[in-house]
Amino acid sequence: MEKLLAVDLQFVSAGCNRAPNAASWGQSDLLAYGTNCVVTIYDPKAVRVICTLQGHQGRVNVTHWAATNSQQNELFSSASDGTILLWKMEADGRHFSHWSLAATLKGHTDAVTCLSSYQADTGALYLASTSADGTVKIWKRETTSQDWICIQTIQYGPKIIESVAITSIPNSNRLILATGGVDCKIHLYIQQDVDGPLLHITGMQGHLDWIRALSFATDDSGHLLLASASQDNNIRLWKFQLETAESTQQLIQQPLAHDALSSSLSRRGTIFRVGSETYSVIFEALLAGHEDRVYAVQWQPSIMKDGVTHQPMSLVSASMDRSMMIWKPDPESGIWSAHVTVGLLSGHALGFLGGMFSTDARYILSHGYNGAFHLWKNEGDEERYDWRPQVVISGHFNEVEDLDWDPSGNYLVSVSTDQTTRLFAPWHQNNTWHEIARPQIHGYDMSCVSMTRIRQHQFISGADEKVLRVFDAPQTFVDTLQTISGVIQVGSESRAKRAFVANVPELGLSNKPIFVSAAEEQSMAQQQDGVVAEKQLNAATSTGQSNKAKTPSSNNKKQKAKGDDEEEGGGHSLDTAVGFGMVDVETVEVVSRPPLEEYLIQNTLWPETDKLYGHGYELISLAVNHKGSLVASACKAQTSDHAAIRLWETDKWKQVATLPGHTLTVVQMEFSHNDRYLLSVSRDRQWILFSVEESAGEVTVNIVARNKLHARIIWTCAWTFDDRYFATGSRDKTVRVWKQNASQPLSWQEDSMLPTCQHAVTAVAFAQGLVNGSRMLAVGLESGQLQLYLGAETDSSIQWSLHMELDSNISHAGTIRRLKWRSISSNENAPNAVADNMLQLASCGVDHTVRVYNFKLTQNS
Repeated sequence: MEKLLAVDLQFVSAGCNRAPNAASWGQSDLLAYGTNCVVTIYDPKAVRVICTLQGHQGRVNVTHWAATNSQQNELFSSASDGTILLWKMEADGRHFSHWSLAATLKGHTDAVTCLSSYQADTGALYLASTSADGTVKIWKRETTSQDWICIQTIQYGPKIIESVAITSIPNSNRLILATGGVDCKIHLYIQQDVDGPLLHITGMQGHLDWIRALSFATDDSGHLLLASASQDNNIRLWKFQLETAESTQQLIQQPLAHDALSSSLSRRGTIFRVGSETYSVIFEALLAGHEDRVYAVQWQPSIMKDGVTHQPMSLVSASMDRSMMIWKPDPESGIWSAHVTVGLLSGHALGFLGGMFSTDARYILSHGYNGAFHLWKNEGDEERYDWRPQVVISGHFNEVEDLDWDPSGNYLVSVSTDQTTRLFAPWHQNNTWHEIARPQIHGYDMSCVSMTRIRQHQFISGADEKVLRVFDAPQTFVDTLQTISGVIQVGSESRAKRAFVANVPELGLSNKPIFVSAAEEQSMAQQQDGVVAEKQLNAATSTGQSNKAKTPSSNNKKQKAKGDDEEEGGGHSLDTAVGFGMVDVETVEVVSRPPLEEYLIQNTLWPETDKLYGHGYELISLAVNHKGSLVASACKAQTSDHAAIRLWETDKWKQVATLPGHTLTVVQMEFSHNDRYLLSVSRDRQWILFSVEESAGEVTVNIVARNKLHARIIWTCAWTFDDRYFATGSRDKTVRVWKQNASQPLSWQEDSMLPTCQHAVTAVAFAQGLVNGSRMLAVGLESGQLQLYLGAETDSSIQWSLHMELDSNISHAGTIRRLKWRSISSNENAPNAVADNMLQLASCGVDHTVRVYNFKLTQNS
């Protein structure tokens, strides 16, 4: 069949894995980083994810661009599954089809924790890898071959090695290897003969805690330098230099024994021989400035000047004290000091695990404990620094359980077991998608979410607790949505009815609203120089040659609250709003570009307006009818009593009905588009169809149909846009489509079944219209595959055929939890609505990602 659709990956939200070496910036100006078990390829300057590379079976701990002398087009990745994968990039790597798996290196029996590579003058490529199995392996690929051979394994036993660096001794073809780990020593290995084994020469002491990072560089004088970072808060520099015959005689009074490779001297460091030459390695400098563990250190990449390679004497470090520093020696004294310090102002973040330069050193990037990136750009020059924070990708750092579109399709909301609710919207200025709010930061793993539709910008969510929570957007979000996405608020709703912002008070558990008057809001806006707020830059410090900036002090002027009670839903004054972990109203503003991580955490919460009690166990699923009058909810259950669905009205947020029928957990529910039916599917392998009637404030619910034809758990269900059919997907790898019995209106029967899938079906969604006269169904599988089926209606049933299966480089790498088509909006106030020939599908899964796909019609439908 001729393809009716062309697919493109519009957006991927993906946080970085919690590992110091999980991210790497390559010469192609692409950033590779680990997200769960995939390698995410990200373009920092275009601010978009290109693809996600699948191949690992465990968490990706390391990404590392191969140190090739030519154009850098090879990428290594390693994971907790013990494998090392080599990826090949074709062309410029800016399309998902440009990437392919070139090699798999197997040998480690536990997680691989660090990689380092070096290309010899002969063209041979060497790779050093460390692992939790207590070994360091050296791999080699010859110039004329694509095969990798493990040429040496170094055993460390229980002394786990956390960092490694490999290069060659200047003016020599012999390799030098440095390793560091839990024994606080830097172990040096030298290759005495070309193609010979690496032999241990010394264990350099100095650090007082685990060594976390090592980095080699050769200065313009030909001296080899080694930088080491440690959990003792310090960085140490070590210098290797060739000794002359005269200096050698002074240092060594007698020849070394035949089997001795080194001799330790207390003042001069360590002397070692390489062939007929004698070298020394000495402690050069101590870089003290960080106040917590240093996890990353990297030399600035070398540059070409007048056809000659030049190595700048500059290195960057990242620490758990939430700062990055650029270190340089004084031109006259040679004393090293921090010339630039950038970082975060408050204590909301837990510090940086990794840090690096871009290829041209115009950017520095770090990633933190909670998967967030922080990017700074030097908008000055080499003489005068002007480091400014930049917009960068953000995303969940754990499994994403559910998502929903705003009814107008203006933005997307998702929830995750990372205990956050995040909101993503398009940035019309850059034609990219970004996280623009983090409405809920919870203390429980999130499980379900749905927009309420009864009120603009309101959602209800559930978590691993027994309470449903309702959130209403503050006015700052409404204004920010307009400036970033161009969405104009419609309706007669007054600004005064919305809270200005929300905060979590000290010792509090709920997001409380903060109200300000119109005059106070205008006064604050004038102080902030309009809605195009540059003060969001203060969310991440950017200093030239001074230390990290201090938190701005609060203005003495206080704002009165609309209500000062402490009950649920009550407002707060500025007096109660300012404090540790709380919002300073005068730092909250309408931003004109996607907010930075610190701003998202601190200033984009939504006020919690209601709590719904009644369930006995953790919440699992939610559904809201299309006119927004009813909410259905279900929790974990092993008995029929707890498996009952609860129905809530949204006017006063009261329970109006209990729907028994299932005997085990209800995993998904969907209202029909006309709101006459509620469909539920469960672990008890059956679906139940309830009729729902609302009249004069009363709700009547009855079971009209039920079926147990599926052989395994039914994970998912969906209605067609005209409510003539619904589909159910099951662990039995089937998708069945059901229709109403023409002769018995209250009876539903199976209409058709899709071709049996290769894996369990976990998500289904019907397109909101016909595609070339056919019905289109998106099917998500347990394997992460996403398939599109087209169904042609006949007199008897729908004939289904597989139309498209997405490439693995843009598909999920694990169970797809939810699929939702973006609504086709005709609202002129929604400037980001999809084109007439375009369909957009949102998906989320256990691989920590939220994705939006564009499906463009290639012929008239």
